[in-house]
Amino acid sequence: MGSPQSAILAAGGIVVRHDADGDKIAIVQRRRYPGEMALPKGKIEEGEAIPAAAQRETSEETGCEVTDPRFAGAVHYLVGDVPKVVFFYLMELVREDPAGPKDTREIEAVKWMSPAAAVKALTHADVRRLITDIFGLFPFQVQATTSIAATITRVCWGAFGSPERDRLAATITETRIELDSLGADITITPWARAADQYLVQAESCLRSCNLQHGWVTVHSAQRTILANSKIEKAIGAATALRRELDKVTGWRAKAISDLICDKDGALRKIDSPNDIFRVVDAVGLRDDHFNNSYFKILLRRRHLVVLLLILFLTVVFCLFMWPPVVKTFLPQELQGPLGFATVILAGILGAGVSVAQSLLSTDVSAKIPAQQIGSFLVWMRPAIGAAAALVAIALLGAGKEFKFLDENLFKNPAAILVIAFVAGFSERFITGAIERISEQSSKTKSS
Repeated sequence: MGSPQSAILAAGGIVVRHDADGDKIAIVQRRRYPGEMALPKGKIEEGEAIPAAAQRETSEETGCEVTDPRFAGAVHYLVGDVPKVVFFYLMELVREDPAGPKDTREIEAVKWMSPAAAVKALTHADVRRLITDIFGLFPFQVQATTSIAATITRVCWGAFGSPERDRLAATITETRIELDSLGADITITPWARAADQYLVQAESCLRSCNLQHGWVTVHSAQRTILANSKIEKAIGAATALRRELDKVTGWRAKAISDLICDKDGALRKIDSPNDIFRVVDAVGLRDDHFNNSYFKILLRRRHLVVLLLILFLTVVFCLFMWPPVVKTFLPQELQGPLGFATVILAGILGAGVSVAQSLLSTDVSAKIPAQQIGSFLVWMRPAIGAAAALVAIALLGAGKEFKFLDENLFKNPAAILVIAFVAGFSERFITGAIERISEQSSKTKSS
């Protein structure tokens, strides 16, 4: 893996042309990689400002005169073992050169497509996602294909509330208030219109239960606003970002430090629009890091949901299929489906007490990603408790079968339910509890 110092920085443009049948964007077909369809981009030259590099490379590869670069987002990938970051800017078309692109060695053709058509034509998935985010294509697809699970989620959120959803909703509201306070007319000011579109997209994601994509778009709106705010706001953002660097890992931390700090680690001077763009790019890398972290959380949650489903199906199977087998070692009062269900409920009750104890002792200062995973694990405990109770009963049955437990233990329903409760309270105690019961039984027999 290449070192962070060897990271490649590049910039490119998303050129918008306003046609009678709708907006079009410029897509380039490259010669170096036959068949590759991409956005115009190229490496940043030494000492060159990122927006200027994006404008230069876009003009060279499309042959278009462009203006008004506005930060749109960044993508990253590996070139061999070296990380590469490409910063993209939205640009307005001023004039097309009939001669076509200047860089004919690199570019074979320039094609103008609608954003929806470009998403289908572009070769790389990360660039397709960027275009999807910018032009608000994704929320409409979500609304058209809303799943039953999403509908159930919305109903649950409406009935019980959701801190995650409320947090995103509050952030969207605060960002819109900040945009309104700047006094920019979204009908005539391009950057204000872009920020407004991001917020509309975030609100659509919120309604569609797509919180991850909602955070991606609201962060894009915040960066757009930051790029067009006063220098004092950029200084504040850079100061906060420098303090936050310990939360970012890998090459992104080094890239952020290079953008906002000097060689000695002190904050760079911010007194020009180019300096503000550096801060915006650094914030974009920070947001990308946390968006990746949230995506990993969602993957882990998916795995936990599968585990929860397996546990639930196992408990249901045992509830209806296992009682005839365990009649030989359950007390008369607990035989049959109802009695067996009582054992399972004792395990769930033990898990419920454990959940309450965990919530009381939870460290609220822990980072939000850790709390998100922790909260999901906490509420999986009832299913784990039910499964643990079944395991405890199975161990008891084995103990009776192999004659190392006292026969009188199985005649007492209260003892069975207490063991199921303890198993549900902490599945780690199952083996220890059975061992202690076994030892006590052995002492009783020998005395």
